[in-house]
Amino acid sequence: MSVHVGEAGVRMGEAIWSKSSYSSASLFRETVDGELKPRAVFVDMDPSSLDVLRSSGYDCVSGREDASNNFARGYCSSGRMMMEVTWDRISRMMEACDRVQGLFMTHSTSGGTGAGLGALLSEKLDDEYPRVSKMGFQVIPSPQVSNTIVEPYNTTLCHHFMMDHIQTKVMVDNEALYDLCMLRHGIERPGYHDLNTLVAKVIRSISHQPFNDYYTNLIPYPRIHYVTCAFAETETPYGLTREVLELKNRMVKSYGKPGKWIAAYLVYKGHMTTTEINRALLRYRDTNKIPFVDWSPVGIKCSFEMDSCSTASLLVNDTVIKESFMRNNRRFEKMWNKGAFVHWYLQEGMETGEFVEAQENMAALELDYQEMES
Repeated sequence: MSVHVGEAGVRMGEAIWSKSSYSSASLFRETVDGELKPRAVFVDMDPSSLDVLRSSGYDCVSGREDASNNFARGYCSSGRMMMEVTWDRISRMMEACDRVQGLFMTHSTSGGTGAGLGALLSEKLDDEYPRVSKMGFQVIPSPQVSNTIVEPYNTTLCHHFMMDHIQTKVMVDNEALYDLCMLRHGIERPGYHDLNTLVAKVIRSISHQPFNDYYTNLIPYPRIHYVTCAFAETETPYGLTREVLELKNRMVKSYGKPGKWIAAYLVYKGHMTTTEINRALLRYRDTNKIPFVDWSPVGIKCSFEMDSCSTASLLVNDTVIKESFMRNNRRFEKMWNKGAFVHWYLQEGMETGEFVEAQENMAALELDYQEMES
């Protein structure tokens, strides 16, 4: 099942479930009227973002006011007041399943609801269902595009409080998605619907695999669980392989040097054979050097499923994500040293010690990724 938190998470969820081509019956539940609805809960503190979904029969939980881009409002005050009714919806849907194979959450790390309430829900999910595999799909701050001035605080706090509760996190940023929509898909003026549709294609293509399989093959250490992704649509196995493995098609923008690969998971769909896929991979690796870390030289796992459309999705755990952590850590440090905007968080119940712990944790994570490269 899935949980979609905050405006960004809700819009991503809407893009995922709006496609009637989604065929796996295990992802849906039957209503009393005999309709099939996704096993999904949509949560936002701002009620206006859920009006259309609620009228369409989706399971929605809303508050009375938004989080004002404040992590503390989602985590400490207003979001906590929503937890009882939110958890009631989620737990009832979980208990109605014969066997929960996995759960994924979509949200943004920049805003108040996606970051704050998302972190709070991840803690509760981990406490109540520790054996259920969990994946997060997170919209992280872009290198040159910012939605709110306090996103370094929200993102740092979100990563800190969620770190031990979601085993695998797939990261995307809007700047990379904008570029892909314009340059690769020919959309002159992409809107959020176009961006969310692109992410939804990845989520739909990988959701048929057990989430524990991704965790086992992608995550070498519990803290090194931040994954980037790519998606390709073309006719030939080699064309899919070449396109999906190119760094410029990644859904996280990078301006630094290419990182080192730790592990990768490729999901192919279409009319092809495993032999054709293996040949395509060998051909690509003969002409393109994939910079794996020294201790994981052949870390690509593949899966294949017959489908009417030929697609390939890539999940890769590599050190290029360190660039995003470094950039956000520097922005956090500049604001924190001036004490800017901190009072808004303290008024909602946070303590300065929590900021210090989060900053130290993310600085340690940055060093962890540097160590992966050495």
